[in-house]
Amino acid sequence: MPRPPLTRPAKAVSLSTVRRLGRRLAVVLVVGVLTGCGSNPSPTLDSSAVVVAGENLVPVSVQICHVRGTILNAKTDSGVTIFMRWQAYDAGGNVIATTALTVANVPALGQVSFESTGFASSDRLIGCSAIVRFNRIETTVSPG
Repeated sequence: MPRPPLTRPAKAVSLSTVRRLGRRLAVVLVVGVLTGCGSNPSPTLDSSAVVVAGENLVPVSVQICHVRGTILNAKTDSGVTIFMRWQAYDAGGNVIATTALTVANVPALGQVSFESTGFASSDRLIGCSAIVRFNRIETTVSPG
């Protein structure tokens, strides 16, 4: 004699139960976002914590152009690490290259000089003579 299947018939779930579960799931998602679940583990500080001054283009060779300047950490209680990114433009106002730099461990109230790597397009380095203007497009300050 064959045995009956070991499954039970499904119970009907009320609409109020579905809504309650939906609200609980929404609360869990919001709490996860607010607590930084999946976010960048490195906290950032207000970029006004540093002063970047004297940014100038420096020709290293005919085909290599760096940005040079100084950074002052205005924080009185801790050191910082600064990440900066610049864009270079041609005479037509087109972005022709970018460069970036991380300066680590700038001490509290400390001032340090920096020099970036060369401006680069997707396939080559760009010399200072090709750059009509440049500007810093990102400054990220983090502890340390």
